[in-house]
Amino acid sequence: MTAFDPARIDLPPEDRTLSPITGWTRNHWAAVADHLLLSLRPYFSSSRSRVQLPGIVSSHGTASDGLEGFARSFMLYAFRLHGDGGDDPYDFTEWYRSGLAAGCDPANPERWPRPSDVGQAKVEAASIALGLQLTRPWLWDRLGESEQRNVIAWLADAPDGWYPDNNWLWFRITVETFLASVGGPHDPERIRQDLATIESYYRTDGWYADGPLRAFDYYCGWAMHLYPLLWTDSAGADAFGARALEPVFRSRLTDFLDDHAALIGADGMPVLQGRSLIYRFAAAAPLWMGAVTGATRLPAGTLRR
Repeated sequence: MTAFDPARIDLPPEDRTLSPITGWTRNHWAAVADHLLLSLRPYFSSSRSRVQLPGIVSSHGTASDGLEGFARSFMLYAFRLHGDGGDDPYDFTEWYRSGLAAGCDPANPERWPRPSDVGQAKVEAASIALGLQLTRPWLWDRLGESEQRNVIAWLADAPDGWYPDNNWLWFRITVETFLASVGGPHDPERIRQDLATIESYYRTDGWYADGPLRAFDYYCGWAMHLYPLLWTDSAGADAFGARALEPVFRSRLTDFLDDHAALIGADGMPVLQGRSLIYRFAAAAPLWMGAVTGATRLPAGTLRR
């Protein structure tokens, strides 16, 4: 195998029969995901618990930034592994398994900041919990008992304390549902209350506000429509009404995508409106959720383009 070059991406041949406009298939996007994950390896800390990317340190501090680098890429790894049924030719699982264990080890100097100490860690805890749900048979189930206890203890620190009245409630639901599924501490009544609060954000035609006020931007798609259908399919969610909510969430995503697709230009550029516009990948999240779940009236080619 030749040495990996982050400046050069190896793609499979185009398939103009299956994809006549771009020539790109799922295999091309899988190769992009692999390239992104491999490109991060030089930035992993010695214990692999942090991914310290170049650039200015955020106001949350170096440790929080390293956790964020790990957690956000952990989601990509989780989707990649889940989509291929555990096939892992680049051994991503071992990298993230060892980093997860190290990050949650209270004796490790490179341990992750506690969510009760650094609020940003509450966001990252949801990414960790979601990734563990998606990779359960290949990662969580293969952790040692002490490693599992450490992960549970770190995640269990996330749900308490103040949360903003917006999409962050999905982060808490995601964490607590995972904890419930592995016998960890959780508050069933708080999960139900968070679900009820999110329901109060719903307006009409598939649109949620991001909170009780008139906050309408891309968070309405990549947060308020990404997490619900991932949650209903996750272990532990049935205890909180997931089966009854799943068709509701599907119908709302279907309606939302009719509008969302109209906000994207022929060049693939979304209308520039709202917060966090640098989240370039996130704008596609509701589109692929529609494709994955079938919750859309739009043709697959339209969603992809």
